[in-house]
Amino acid sequence: MNDPTLFQTQATAARHWRTNSVISTAGISAYSTEITTAPASTWLSGLQSDEQAKAVRALGDACNDSEPIQQFFISQAESMGDEFWNQRWYRALGACSADAIQGLLWAELDKGIDIGRSRFFGVLEAYSRSAGIGALPKLAELAGRNDD
Repeated sequence: MNDPTLFQTQATAARHWRTNSVISTAGISAYSTEITTAPASTWLSGLQSDEQAKAVRALGDACNDSEPIQQFFISQAESMGDEFWNQRWYRALGACSADAIQGLLWAELDKGIDIGRSRFFGVLEAYSRSAGIGALPKLAELAGRNDD
């Protein structure tokens, strides 16, 4: 937890964030190793809500190319529980077609409309965007189970 390299990385990312208002996907790739071991969630939670949304979105944009970022989102979903979905972190996953992320989104959709209409259709949109044409069989399955 007191790894000086970690804090230097976070300080560099924070400086970059303040200077450029967005973390580039190249910058995220450089930090991907630290994301898996660093208290990235603590760092994210310390950001203002608009900055946090931008950071989560940037991580989502880099998700396809980084297994550590994919694992970060899965870990966040597990540790945050409903807050992951209530804070709409899933919206950042619309561009991530990785199998692990598809599984995460599908598991939430598998709960059905009982999770709440807004949440269900928001996750459905993210899943559809990320899976592309591959979403059709699962969408057909959902259509058969739900009246909406």
